[in-house]
Amino acid sequence: MEVGAAREGKSAWDIAKFYEEKFWQDYDALHCTRPTIVSRATAHIGEMIALVKTLEEKGYTYRTSDGIYYDTSKFDRYDALVGHARITGLQG
Repeated sequence: MEVGAAREGKSAWDIAKFYEEKFWQDYDALHCTRPTIVSRATAHIGEMIALVKTLEEKGYTYRTSDGIYYDTSKFDRYDALVGHARITGLQG
């Protein structure tokens, strides 16, 4: 987001607003009913950080050079959440 904003000489908020407006235009064009509550991720950063910390403490994450990820191999029924059977041999 920051790279794109810098490239266009705008703020990250400007870029986000542009794409949100495009999203709603497409949403309306599909004749979808708009939700009564729109929850933006940026309004819940604290909760997301707390969740990641809890998952880390419980051993459900792994770190890489670019972030912290949920380790799906630690959840035997992950396939039920994603809606398809787990492929044997794939983890993480």
